Amino acid sequence: TAKIEDAVLLLLLGQMRFRQHHILSGKDVMSGLRASGFKVRRADLALKRLSGEGSIIAIGRYRSLRYQLSQSGFDRGQQIARRLISQAAPSVDQSSSG
Repeated sequence: TAKIEDAVLLLLLGQMRFRQHHILSGKDVMSGLRASGFKVRRADLALKRLSGEGSIIAIGRYRSLRYQLSQSGFDRGQQIARRLISQAAPSVDQSSSG
């Protein structure tokens, strides 16, 4: 099962890579999580945990908070993405080729 924190890191990484959005609001994160199939009522708790561990940087205060990946969050997000891609890639049976 996917962890909400992993999904947030992947969401921020994807927004940065494919849409050139480096900073997202909590509302943007919630919308992305819901569009990805997560049934979450609040994203702020996961965002707070990620910020506390240094994976994301919180900018602003209260309702004007925005979030971006830190270098460690970027690295962790890429590790998660690589792991998921390798799990989804079809395995090649070496014994039957040839």
